[in-house]
Amino acid sequence: MTSWTRTVQAALPWAAGTSLLLAVPPGQTVLRIRFAWGFSGYTSPLASYAAVAQNAQVLGLCSVVSSATPPNARTQSGDVAPPLQRWLWWEARVPRVSAYSNSGGVVTWENSRPQENVDVRSQVAANVPTGETLQIWASWAPAYVWDSSGAAYLWYTASVLTNTTVG
Repeated sequence: MTSWTRTVQAALPWAAGTSLLLAVPPGQTVLRIRFAWGFSGYTSPLASYAAVAQNAQVLGLCSVVSSATPPNARTQSGDVAPPLQRWLWWEARVPRVSAYSNSGGVVTWENSRPQENVDVRSQVAANVPTGETLQIWASWAPAYVWDSSGAAYLWYTASVLTNTTVG
């Protein structure tokens, strides 16, 4: 039997963070993850364009056993203990100007476009020790804090397809 679990997160702060998508019990397999993510923000026109434009945000989806801590997307980009604990998707995007208002004194920023199709077809079987579950996490982290003249927020949506083997 297959089933989808869906998650929506909006207005996440421009800081390192994690969010649990799903706990997969033993006997199930993650078959596919469809997701989208992005960010938007604003600054004063006096903010350093170069500093904001180089402030890459990294977001990844990873699998870990329930007794482990999910990795930081920026500082722990290697797979923890493959094939069970690993990154299923990992991507960085940079801010780019989407609007500039002289009269309002605001520069609006949005994320650069996806570099690849974000339809993940990685499979992970929940072959975990007794008492554990396989957890699927979103993890994100920017290069540094957003310019103090404005604010930025991250969002993502995810659909995780799992399969239970009927014995």
